[in-house]
Amino acid sequence: MKITDRYTIRNFLQAFLLVTTILLFLFSFIELMGQLKDIGTGHYQLGDAFRYVILTTPKRWLDLLPVATLLGSTIGLGLLADHNELLALQTAGLRPWRICLPVLVIGILFMMIAGICAEFIIPPLEQQARTQRLLALSDTGMIMTKDEFWIRQGNNLIRIEKPSTLDTMAGMDIYECDQQGQLKTYLHSPKADIIDKQIWRLQNVEKREFTKDGISRKTITELTLDLSLNAKQLGILNLPPESLSPTNLYHYVKILQQRGQNADHYIMALWQKLSAPLTTGAMLLLSLPLIFGPIRDTSAGLLITIAVLVGIFAYLFNNIIGDLGLMFNFSPAVTVLMPIALILGISAWMAKKRSW
Repeated sequence: MKITDRYTIRNFLQAFLLVTTILLFLFSFIELMGQLKDIGTGHYQLGDAFRYVILTTPKRWLDLLPVATLLGSTIGLGLLADHNELLALQTAGLRPWRICLPVLVIGILFMMIAGICAEFIIPPLEQQARTQRLLALSDTGMIMTKDEFWIRQGNNLIRIEKPSTLDTMAGMDIYECDQQGQLKTYLHSPKADIIDKQIWRLQNVEKREFTKDGISRKTITELTLDLSLNAKQLGILNLPPESLSPTNLYHYVKILQQRGQNADHYIMALWQKLSAPLTTGAMLLLSLPLIFGPIRDTSAGLLITIAVLVGIFAYLFNNIIGDLGLMFNFSPAVTVLMPIALILGISAWMAKKRSW
């Protein structure tokens, strides 16, 4: 690798890390302030708020990655332009695309990291953060382990496995005890779901009754029970689309479509997750002709200001575009990919004017 390439990469990474640190601190602080209003509700305390903010930091980083890439590239290369270092490289015979090549390579690496994080790293942390927060806020006497939930209801204990789909549990066990705490009835169902408010339907139920004469067993095809556990109380079992990985979202969309249910919200979330790396690449490409474009003779301060305004607009627009698409019933693919195509078109037009 040439010395000029290493120098360009170093300046870009320094600016990127600085911008990322500032943005993460700012948005994490805002998130923490939003969590403080819930302190004192249920068992939710200050430590829970800090834990939630820390666990959701990777998701926040992924959301801010396109903006951080745009600002990092603009600041890093803008300072080089302000010091006439880019002009010196061009005078030495390097074309603008060749100067930007190492930055583009780093951008591709960022896109790959974003894709890996969105699939394997961020979803479990996001789900853990949401589950722990709702557990602390719910105050339902619920205990969570790695694969299941335990709920105490009077003298009874209910064990619910982690959900496989929305409003459907992978399995349920009910231990009914007498006043002395002695087990009198045990119910096991491999599948249970809420059918109406707090009414639960258990399928293929294995029932065991413990008496002085021994244990009696029988199987019930379907059993309906009023467990006084409604969907609101068990909201921790329903994972929102933004907390799922792209693969899980894809499979869940297929399940909803097979059931004939509306899957637009999940399809939109899937396209947003798939487009996140593309948005990062598009924002990086936009910054490069901005540095070498018609305003290259202006100060780095003006370039940075333009990049900040573009970044803020892109971040806000990305946060509301999904709701806009669902509101006006637009195609999720068109809704999500159109802004990216617009950014790429502007970048190509600016690069063509510069004759790269």
